[in-house]
Parts: sequence; C-alpha cells; structure tokens
Amino acid sequence: MSSSHGDLTMGTNHRGGSAGFCRVVNNDHTGTILVYPEYSGNRLYQTLGNLQTTPKAGLVIPDFDSGDVLHLTGTTEILIGKEAADLLPRSNLAVKVQIEDARFIHNGLAFRGTSGEQSPYNPPVRFLANEGSSGVDVQRVSDRTVYAKLIKKELLTPTIGRFRFSVSDPEAAGRWKPGQYVALTFEDELGTGYSHMRDDDPASLNDDLVRSFTVSSSRRGGMPEDELEITIRNV
Repeated sequence: MSSSHGDLTMGTNHRGGSAGFCRVVNNDHTGTILVYPEYSGNRLYQTLGNLQTTPKAGLVIPDFDSGDVLHLTGTTEILIGKEAADLLPRSNLAVKVQIEDARFIHNGLAFRGTSGEQSPYNPPVRFLANEGSSGVDVQRVSDRTVYAKLIKKELLTPTIGRFRFSVSDPEAAGRWKPGQYVALTFEDELGTGYSHMRDDDPASLNDDLVRSFTVSSSRRGGMPEDELEITIRNV
C-alpha cells in the first residue's frame, strides 16, 4: 500500500494476513469498497498518519503463482473503535477503501513464488458483520457496554466445568436462551499490552482475546434474570 502526506512525502508499506483478510464490502454498479483490519505494528503509524492527512492510497495485489497483478487506487477512511467493530467485528482499527480505478495486468511479475509456511503472527480472518461468519455476530440490542462477572465455578467431571456469570445490564444484553452463544472479551484480564514482536508466543500478538461460548442455562430454570451459565470442556 502506497500513501502520501500531501505533496511532501510518500511511503509504501506492506499490508497482509491470512487469505481473505481483506474483505469486499460492496462490489456492484454503485462502486467497490474494500476493508481490512490493522494489526499490531511498530507504532510509527506512517501509513495511517498519511491516510489521516491525505485519504488516498494505491494498492498492489500480486499473485505469485500466476504472475498476475491487480493495481488499485482509491479514497480511504480510517475506522476506529465502534466504527471498526460494527463493520468488521473483533476489530478496533480498520481501513476502508473506496476504489476509484483499477488495472489488471496479466503476467505482470517477472518472477514466481512458492507458497511457504504461513506466518504465526497472522490472526484468524475477520469477516464482515453481514457475512454471519465472524463468530461474534450476536444480537445487538444496545450500544451500552455489558460486563459479566464470574460468580460460581463447578467441575462436573475432570474435563467439564460449569461457570456462572452475573450480567451487569441484562436489558442491554438482550434475552438469552439455551443454545445461543455469548461472546466474551478477556482483554482486561489477559491482555499483556503492546509488543512489536512476540517470538515466544506469536499467535497471541494479534489475538483479540474474544471467545464465544454456548449458553447452557435458562431464565426459566429458577436462576435470577441477571445470571447465565456456560458449560465447557478442557479450558
């Protein structure tokens, strides 16, 4: 991706991830829009800084197997916090690109590559909210933050446990029933802060620490309306 700071400076930086990390938001007669999540980097924010001051970018997408190359130019928009998560769940920072021009060049590379081992730093692909495959596409009843406090743990077998949580705002959480799943973030408890690299545990670097669990309790089963249970194996 190439970007610039007005007419003063420009730079080109790599953006990548597991296959599919860049999602197609729209692709019809009204235009083409792409979005991708920003992962942990060196904290210099050179590309994002350029896009903030000059929201234009050029992208080159090579196919090292065929040698074909796709060149794109477009207008960018940086999405932060809720804006990013609403479009690309489990993302706190994302970039949306409205494509303005495209050129496809057949056999444009002078060399070929071979697929190697995937980087352990690549997190799982994050799907669009409307794709229904994000793993956290739960009902959105309210924008209020809801907290779940662990209040009871019961080991049913050596490998299966039942955990009960107190929900801070049941109205905002919406009604739940057995078989639904609940998405919980453990960032406050398990997050280790910023690291540029983490060779001892590379998969944790871009781990959003969001997990989903199946609800195993019912509000009709005598439990208070602000409590729910999950039953899980080998945690």
